Amino acid sequence: MLKSKFFKFASCLVPVKSWRKKLRNYGKINISRPKIDAAKGNEIMIIGKADLKRLSIKIKGKGNKIYIDSKDIEIISSLSIWIDGNNNEIKILSNCKTDKMTFMIHADNCRFHIGKDCFAGGVTINADPTACGRSLSVGDGSIMSTGVYLALGDEHPVYDLATNKLINDGSDKNIELSERVWICRNAIILKDTKISHDSIIAAASVVKGRFSENNVIIAGNLAKIVKKGIYWKKSISQS
Repeated sequence: MLKSKFFKFASCLVPVKSWRKKLRNYGKINISRPKIDAAKGNEIMIIGKADLKRLSIKIKGKGNKIYIDSKDIEIISSLSIWIDGNNNEIKILSNCKTDKMTFMIHADNCRFHIGKDCFAGGVTINADPTACGRSLSVGDGSIMSTGVYLALGDEHPVYDLATNKLINDGSDKNIELSERVWICRNAIILKDTKISHDSIIAAASVVKGRFSENNVIIAGNLAKIVKKGIYWKKSISQS
């Protein structure tokens, strides 16, 4: 009886040991069985004890860093991170909820920061080769709804016809969302955009530009401020 229990327990340890041995090739992990495929020379740091079985990470290139504070994080459907580039950095802080959130990074030297208490449902964050050196930050308490697309680049390079000079590059065209920004369904946030705190991006809007005024509703294509002096809550019952 005791012998059979021992062998059953020992058989459970075998895959765990081999899995942990494989992880030593690319960084330190403290998490329960995410799906990870990363080349050597990258660093993945996941702290906390949340169940991240729906986390998928695939990295090509070197010098990339991923930091996830998994405390109270809930992955409803999936959190996917795909990197084909070098020296990129992704930080996701605690108490976030994601439902089919995807990072698609084809650039070098980019920085991504998702603050605490954020929600992302069906969100795609894209950085193509024209986005090299740029950053994207989402402030604490922000919400990004289904179909939201954040683009640090333009998908393809654009050149001046007369000079053959690349005109849609530059490392300073970042995306910055301050605290408690609510982005509604199917909105598109383009490079070189800043949204101030406690603001709302209306559904299906296309946003590019710097909006320094807080507590506003931004809507349209291209989006503009349509209402000022508002604030929002996650629910009616919220204090």
